[in-house]
Amino acid sequence: MRARLDAWVDTKEKRHMALGCIAILALLWLLVPYLILGIRLLEIHSYADVFNLLKDPLLSHTYISRVVRLCMEQAQLGIVSLMQCMLQAISIQELMILLLWGVNSRDHPMRYIRRIFLSVLLIASAVIAFCAVNAFGASTLMEAVAMLKRIGAVLLFMTSIAILLHLFALIVIYGYGYRKAMRYTVVEYSEKELYQLMREDSQ
Repeated sequence: MRARLDAWVDTKEKRHMALGCIAILALLWLLVPYLILGIRLLEIHSYADVFNLLKDPLLSHTYISRVVRLCMEQAQLGIVSLMQCMLQAISIQELMILLLWGVNSRDHPMRYIRRIFLSVLLIASAVIAFCAVNAFGASTLMEAVAMLKRIGAVLLFMTSIAILLHLFALIVIYGYGYRKAMRYTVVEYSEKELYQLMREDSQ
């Protein structure tokens, strides 16, 4: 059993592929709550739906929800208090996953997927921030609901693209790479056996 497990990570290339698969699976696990949140925001039609969503445990699993909740608890919201809320909302788990993904995505060809993902994330973050500010300053309920729906649409679109990109990387890049790396096996020799083989080759 141990030998079979070792066969998956007994070369540098296999370890690289294994780490890449773990990094992508961890990121996908991190993205799924955002996909669900986007769908839930699109389903909001009334003030009661907003309050029901605020009670949903799902909000604790997304960074953006934690930031919004912390901002709502502030008596006055300024640049300093907003930055404090953004820092306070970061979880160690999310930070570790993003660091692992960041290190892994530096390699070719993952760096192209990283560029696309970061570009989509940057645009989506700007749109979400704009909609969130307008939702907080909305004069009517329908305006706030409309802004929340827009945030949901952006979240759903951005998360879907990110998931599809990384599923492509997992199946095509790492699936093919791991299959190719598994063609090679490592054979261990003791120093005595190695010396014996070298003597036989020299003869």
